[in-house]
Amino acid sequence: MGASAWVLARRASIAACQELAQRWWAGLDAGERALRVQRLSGDFSNLSVWRQQQRKRVWEERNLRRGVDLSRRHADWLEAQDRREFERRREERRVWFANLAQPLRQAYATSWDDHRRRYGYSTSKDGRL
Repeated sequence: MGASAWVLARRASIAACQELAQRWWAGLDAGERALRVQRLSGDFSNLSVWRQQQRKRVWEERNLRRGVDLSRRHADWLEAQDRREFERRREERRVWFANLAQPLRQAYATSWDDHRRRYGYSTSKDGRL
């Protein structure tokens, strides 16, 4: 049995909104995009572990409703990373993580593992980057 007319219209509406947002983003100059990424990244980093997990869940569920293959998207993102920049960020994150209090390290690790498992993401242990 196929999707109802309402479901199809909803999917089309979500796709149209996403396309509009992508065109808006692409229309910003590189400096403006960099400033926005920096601000949004800082805002996210300032959230508690629980709030970060909730925010990521909202994003992933939205992507699933849009029909995004999350594990394929993640694999494509990993493949597109500049190896040196990826390694630099990984080392930066390793130092940041090592300096957290043990309970916070455990909370982050649990959150990340739950997220990977829930949405089918690979880890570097799986042989990628």
